[in-house]
Amino acid sequence: TAPVPSSAMSHLFTGSTHSHLYRLFRPNYPPELFLKIIDYCRDSKTQFQTCVDLGCGSGQSTFPLAPHFDQVFGVDVSESQIKEATKNTELTPARNVSFRVGSADDLTFLEPHSVDLITVAQTIHWLDTRIFYAQCKQVLKPRGVLAVYGYGNVYLDNPVANSVISKFYRETLWDRGYWDDRRRHIDNSLADFSPLPFRGFTRSVDDSLSMEKDMTLKDLVGYISTWSAY
Repeated sequence: TAPVPSSAMSHLFTGSTHSHLYRLFRPNYPPELFLKIIDYCRDSKTQFQTCVDLGCGSGQSTFPLAPHFDQVFGVDVSESQIKEATKNTELTPARNVSFRVGSADDLTFLEPHSVDLITVAQTIHWLDTRIFYAQCKQVLKPRGVLAVYGYGNVYLDNPVANSVISKFYRETLWDRGYWDDRRRHIDNSLADFSPLPFRGFTRSVDDSLSMEKDMTLKDLVGYISTWSAY
């Protein structure tokens, strides 16, 4: 199926209860990921003035960029997600970070060729990429960078529990049609989005990076309840 505009997908993540759970239970990205992005920006001779984190949710990928840029915008179609982002005290708030409700289809709040880095974390599969890429070309500086990344399925260190989660994911949610077909892009590490239509494209699947967290059973159920299929 062809991607639909992000505004049409916003109903999946707009509920205040879901957004609250998203802030509480979605994992945070490892610092090493952002160091890789910053190193790539340096190699590209990118400036470190303005960064935009699209599909920011409750800010898991927004706040870690703040120490590296003069100004960071977090943008999401969900008003309730933006409200959660503004009170995400688990992360590190910064004065140079601001959030706004908006769509990847319309970045006209930004001046043309004014952005150094656009990040899209766990979101690209929901976007109308034809429109989004055109927006990127409009707002990115000549040496600007688009970084697209995400993470796969949760894996538990208890093999019995892990098999239960795997069965729920595959048989209950996939086989019964609860996952949107675009979920396959996450399962195949965004391979269908390669290459991006920009010069200097590189692709990295780095198995050395991991998102690790000690979770109670309640935490785990909370995380699963943030899945769009759930």
